[in-house]
Formats: sequence, C-alpha cells, structure tokens
Amino acid sequence: MRNLKWIFLMGLIFTSMAIAALADSVWIGRDSGATQCGCTEGRSLEQDQKELLDLGIESTTGCSGRLIGIVYCDACCVCSAGVYNFFLIDEADLPVAAEAGWGAVRETAPCQ
Repeated sequence: MRNLKWIFLMGLIFTSMAIAALADSVWIGRDSGATQCGCTEGRSLEQDQKELLDLGIESTTGCSGRLIGIVYCDACCVCSAGVYNFFLIDEADLPVAAEAGWGAVRETAPCQ
C-alpha cells in the first residue's frame, strides 16, 4: 500500500510538470501554399519544421490539417487548398515566428 501511495504521488508530480510546460506553449499555423488544382503541393510539414529550426524555434509536435469552411473555386489554380501546417512552440518564440508569417491559433490542438 505504501508503494502505491508513492507511485500515485510521483504520477501527480510528473503530470503537474507536464501541464506547466504546456502552459508556456502556443500553437502556430500557416497556409502550406497548396493550391486547389494541385499545381502546387505546398510546403510539407518537414519543410516548415526545418524552417522553424533555422529560425531557432524548436517544436516536438506538429500536424497538417485542412481549413474548414473555405470556399472552393472551380478549376482555380490560384486559390488555396486550405491545407495548413501547425506546430506547438514555446510562447517566447512567438514574435520570431510571427515575423516569418506564422500566426497563433486557438489553445486546443488544431488537428484533433
């Protein structure tokens, strides 16, 4: 029984540390550049993550998703396909990311 209390206590400590780390994080997102007709596939998640690393911004979590509610054009090769890349970064890195065209998105994970 004593070991169970110890394990429970350690679990609480690690959980609170993880929550504290996420509290200082923010999701950023940017259009990948993909077009509706498929002429341009846009930037991959890996390409955008490398760009962030080149800016000195580290992210261990990223995802791609399609923007809901976008107006699609018939046979339009200049309209966005609505594919966005998202990354979870430290909030302190947000100004640098914003300079590179990234914007903060809602606090919950955008690709769930």
